[in-house]
Amino acid sequence: MFKKNLAFPLILFLIVLDQITKFWARLYLAPKVYQIFIPGFLEFRYAENTGVAFSFLESYPQVLLIAISAINIAILVFLLRKKEIEIYWIFIFAGAFSNLLDRYLMGFVTDFINPTFMNFAVFNVADVFLNIGLYIYLYFCFVGDLSQSSKMT
Repeated sequence: MFKKNLAFPLILFLIVLDQITKFWARLYLAPKVYQIFIPGFLEFRYAENTGVAFSFLESYPQVLLIAISAINIAILVFLLRKKEIEIYWIFIFAGAFSNLLDRYLMGFVTDFINPTFMNFAVFNVADVFLNIGLYIYLYFCFVGDLSQSSKMT
């Protein structure tokens, strides 16, 4: 749990980190299209995603923008009402908001991380943040808070 005065600077840091990586991708990858990073494992491949995960709903950009905006506003209101914020909300909101920022500023989300060892979608750092938040949340749902269980003994 993070107090709001620590959580929101961390959210801002994660958003800035993601935006810097996307700026780098637009600046250095767009002309070349891709750059091998670890042969047979990972490459950086520039992609403009107008949909959501796996380009889902890319044919409905206005509906998508409204829906994602509403979700981000709801999460923000929820977080502002809390005294303390769980770490998973920090990652989820930072990832979701950073991708929303791309949609408003450019009309698409910049993706560039391409795992070549398997057939998978190109993604970005904000997507990684969203997944980290989801995995931490699921961990707490299924395993529970270990700090609470250790206090009982």
